[in-house]
Amino acid sequence: MNDSVFDLVSVKHSLASHEKENTICNKIVERLKNMPNVQLLKHDVELTLYVCNLIESAYNKKYVDNKKVDKKEMCIRILTLVHCLKPDEQPIIDKQIDFLYNNAKIKATSIFKKVRVYAMDWLNRRLL
Repeated sequence: MNDSVFDLVSVKHSLASHEKENTICNKIVERLKNMPNVQLLKHDVELTLYVCNLIESAYNKKYVDNKKVDKKEMCIRILTLVHCLKPDEQPIIDKQIDFLYNNAKIKATSIFKKVRVYAMDWLNRRLL
């Protein structure tokens, strides 16, 4: 069957938010799996911070489509997919996220940086 038939029907409301969440999770998981020796960083705080910052940058608001996004659970789910964490290892990641949040380490990408990257990308496409 042709995939264009499925593109005619759009998802809305809660399905759209689930689809966005899954898309973000898949992109982050793929990015982490492409990193060399990511399995050695299983309980590394820097990796947890990196994933948290990616999630925070992906979601600009606390609520998406009037649904509260559980970023902490998303981070644990992503790291579980990448490292195949056991249920007894997940509280370690949970405590790392709490530590990073309480010490204000989790930050979204600034608007200035986003504009600069998009502008440089646009210039490279126009000039090259």
